[in-house]
Amino acid sequence: MICSDRTPGERGSFARCLAALLMVVVGLAVQSRAAGQSVPDDGSAGPRILFSSPFAPEPAPFLHSRVSVSDPLPGTVVRTASVVSAGAIQQVSWDEYLQFSGSGGGARASQQSSVVTAGNMTLLAARSAQEGKGKTDPAAGAVSSVGPGGKPDEPAVAASPTVTVESIAAQKAAAEKVADLAEDVRNRLAKHFQRATEQVQQKADADRRLAELRAEREGVPAQLTLIREQLAQNPVTADPGVDPMVAVAELDKLRQADDERAAEARRNLEAWETRARVRTERKPQMPALIEMTRQQLEEAKAALAAGAPEGELPLLTQARRLEQQTLVELLQSQLELLRAEQAGYDALSELYPLQRDVLIRVRNTAEKRMEAWQTVLAEARRLESARQTQEAREKLRNAHPTLKTLAEDNSKLTLRRKEIQEFLETKTAALQLTSAALKSLEERFRRVQAKELRAGLTTAMGLLLRSEKNQIPDAAAYRRRFGDVEADIVRLQAEQMQLEDQRAMLGDMENQVDLKLAQIGAGASQQTPLREMTQELLLDQRQYLDNLLADYDACLQTLGELDISERSLDSTATSFREYIDERVLWIRSSQPLNGLIFRETWQAIQQFWASEDWPRLVLFLMEDLSSSWLQYLAGLVLFLAIAGSQSRIRAFSAGLAAERQKQGRALLPTMLATMGLTLLTSAAWPLVPGFAAYRLGQADAPLAGALQQGFLYWGSALLVLDFFRRLCRRNGVAEDCLEWPSAVCQSLHAGLQTYILLGLPLGFCVVVADELGDGISAESLGRLAFLIRCLLLLLLLRPLLDPNGSVLRDLLRASPDSWVFRLRWVWYSVAVAAPVMLAILASVGYQYTARELMLRLQMTLVMAAAFAIAWTILMKWLLEARRNLAIRQARARRAAAVAAQKDAEQQGAPTSPIPPVEIPRVDISLLNQQMLRLLRATVGLLFLTAVWLIWGQVLPALQVLSRVELWPVVISAMERIPGADVETFREVTRVEQVTLGNLLTALLVVFMAVLASRNMPALLELSVLQRLPLDHGNRHALTTVSRYVLLLTGGLVSCSLVGIGWQNVQWLAAALTVGLGFGLQEIFANFVSGLIILFERPVRIGDIVTIDGVTGAV
Repeated sequence: MICSDRTPGERGSFARCLAALLMVVVGLAVQSRAAGQSVPDDGSAGPRILFSSPFAPEPAPFLHSRVSVSDPLPGTVVRTASVVSAGAIQQVSWDEYLQFSGSGGGARASQQSSVVTAGNMTLLAARSAQEGKGKTDPAAGAVSSVGPGGKPDEPAVAASPTVTVESIAAQKAAAEKVADLAEDVRNRLAKHFQRATEQVQQKADADRRLAELRAEREGVPAQLTLIREQLAQNPVTADPGVDPMVAVAELDKLRQADDERAAEARRNLEAWETRARVRTERKPQMPALIEMTRQQLEEAKAALAAGAPEGELPLLTQARRLEQQTLVELLQSQLELLRAEQAGYDALSELYPLQRDVLIRVRNTAEKRMEAWQTVLAEARRLESARQTQEAREKLRNAHPTLKTLAEDNSKLTLRRKEIQEFLETKTAALQLTSAALKSLEERFRRVQAKELRAGLTTAMGLLLRSEKNQIPDAAAYRRRFGDVEADIVRLQAEQMQLEDQRAMLGDMENQVDLKLAQIGAGASQQTPLREMTQELLLDQRQYLDNLLADYDACLQTLGELDISERSLDSTATSFREYIDERVLWIRSSQPLNGLIFRETWQAIQQFWASEDWPRLVLFLMEDLSSSWLQYLAGLVLFLAIAGSQSRIRAFSAGLAAERQKQGRALLPTMLATMGLTLLTSAAWPLVPGFAAYRLGQADAPLAGALQQGFLYWGSALLVLDFFRRLCRRNGVAEDCLEWPSAVCQSLHAGLQTYILLGLPLGFCVVVADELGDGISAESLGRLAFLIRCLLLLLLLRPLLDPNGSVLRDLLRASPDSWVFRLRWVWYSVAVAAPVMLAILASVGYQYTARELMLRLQMTLVMAAAFAIAWTILMKWLLEARRNLAIRQARARRAAAVAAQKDAEQQGAPTSPIPPVEIPRVDISLLNQQMLRLLRATVGLLFLTAVWLIWGQVLPALQVLSRVELWPVVISAMERIPGADVETFREVTRVEQVTLGNLLTALLVVFMAVLASRNMPALLELSVLQRLPLDHGNRHALTTVSRYVLLLTGGLVSCSLVGIGWQNVQWLAAALTVGLGFGLQEIFANFVSGLIILFERPVRIGDIVTIDGVTGAV
């Protein structure tokens, strides 16, 4: 009845359809029995079914095979099918394919179906097009259908079993057997299979992690019960519970077992804290991660459901779809994992703190147990050493006269062991202190990092960072101890080697007994008793040596651990300080300036004078005066002595000045003596605040500490500034000895005197307000004093540093070709704008930053003044040396001329008043130029070093520039493929960001390269090349090439810093080289010929050359 209204052809198609349905059932049964799996259902509408295709050259278990069948579309013309089997591509008709596969004409095969077996890969690709349109519609792995309206339905992805590494390997092996494939196709296939394999492995990891999370979440109730029971119990006692009389070796074995357990407890706690930090960072990111993964999954599904690009090889389509399928499965697993992780944070929130409590308790108990073990072992060693010492002394008293020396050696060994044990106790205590300090510092560092991660760079965080910075231990003290520990290790190792040699000799006891008896010359009658006594003493000596060597090992181990702990403490302190320096300057330390500052300043002054520390401070000073009156008397006498001798010192300095005027020049020793006396006279008044700071440092009160720091600043600044002021007074050292212009000295003297009278009290107020630590004083009184001091500094620096002013005008015009003169308006603008910028920073709330920069600005100015004085002294010394050399040369020539005249007179030859005599001469002008180059380079290097030392602490703050991203660069690198049987590498690319810090560093490198190319060749010739057996031409060639090398190196380094590699510019460089070569032929020819002349040297420097009638010297 079903076929009655159909034509014979249609009835044949219907029969084939029934046959296909039977094959589907048989195939499903066979596959279910072979693989033990159920047939997946894609849930799509319509008569679309999945079956395992028998299209294979030989029976084999199916790993990943599917064919989608649906009703044919009306008006669809099926043309051909491509069959790839056993490495060969065969063209068959669509009817033959349907007949072979068991599908009738009533079935429409999918546009592309794949059958993969364990031994080969069979890919069936069919192309179909709408009649009359001639367009292909390759739907790789998807089923396309047309609805009633003629519009294609949305592609549906057929479900399939999970892809495995083995199935990918089988497909890869089958693809490699296909002949006549282009190399780029094979490479693309390999990449698809490789990425698919990696994604399958990542999916397996995600599934494993998901199972662990689910198991952990299911076991939370049981773990909570167990942990609460553990915490309710009393902690395990830290006492090892051993008898100190037990042998030290046995006790040490027990201690090692507990040491391993303590190390494991520390590792467990560190691992938990690491996971806790990750949880803290990831928990707020989970919604974004889940949404991003969901979007990626949707995009991957859409890509998998999309059709294959037109003209793509079926083999590439299959491999690409395999990679897309593995990506979909991977993203699905990752999405489930992220959701489980997000749910686990809430489910495990109660468990995490309890776990940490248990781990901390176990760790603390283990550490206390190890501390108890140190005490037990020290006591055991002491008891054993005392027992052995007593035994050695008794045997020494009872020893035979001939064996006294041997008994004394044993007694010395016991005494040496006692000394080693005392040394070991001292170093063990130092190790415990260092380890505790390291542990505390690391814990504080972790807490600060965690708080900064949660709170950000807030004002409260800045206060915490400044407080932590003041509490960081001084790393310099630990660095000084590095050498002591290393010296102790070397000394103990040398002593240990001697003891080991002595112990090795006692290995053959009988031989040693015979040697000892032979040395003492024992007779036959004394052989037996002496032999027994000698053997007993040697056995004791061997035991003492074993124990002593064990103590040496313990000492060396303790010293090694102490060295590691001290270096770790130094490294941690440095990292902590750099971490703080990178951030603290970018954090507001106070609120922006407002109109209430004057009222708040008045309140801060009232609060300062109403402090409760004043009565205690006055009482302390009265008690200190009565108890330490000798120190007060010594300070008063020293002050009166210096102040009262100032008139005599001035008179002595005037006498030296008169002597200088008689000689017409300033001698270097006289100049230094005058400067020393000036420094002595400058120390009178700074003694007063310095002594006050010294005595206030003994008081225990916050107010005393603030006043101490204020007086310390006042005294040190007054000493330096008053010294420079006295140097610049009328007829002072700067005017008479250094020969500075009188106008310059008067301007400097007036400016320094003004700053001493006004700037130092303001600085005292700033320091005291900051050290009080109440916050109110620093924000009001301290900030107002700081702003006034910035204004004062601006008024003083503006006339002093003006390039056209009376101070620097003549000095700058003396060197018009120098960089200082060319950039005079740049550095003048920076110097004048510095106080203004500092005042602005303090006004907007960055008061701590402004104070730090102000301190370094003042130190830089003082350092620049010191270098100016030092440079003047060096020039005076160079002038004096050049004058002395000229005088010696003149005297030598005169002496040679007189000697030549005498010889001529003796020989009776006619004479002249000054006979011409040729003697070797030193080119004083050339020597002066060389010394100037050397001094400039040396002083410049020292100046840069001093600037680095001053500003080095704030340079880490510039790391913030590394967070300002400018543009991305793609970097290619080779990495090893993990899990490969052989060592295989692949090219990977990563994107890195070029930051503002990279750009500024590149510009600095270019500047330094240009500067080095201008100065380093001369310094190289002066310091190295002139000492080598090279002529002037070779030296000139090397210095010229070194200049080019420096410029080229600087250019390459700067380009690499901004992400410009050779692979990026090689074609541009080649084009520019060709273009410039044609456009500037003569310049390039001259440059290359110049390089050739430098090395081949057809002509040398000093040669006379004539070209076209023109003669000149090279």
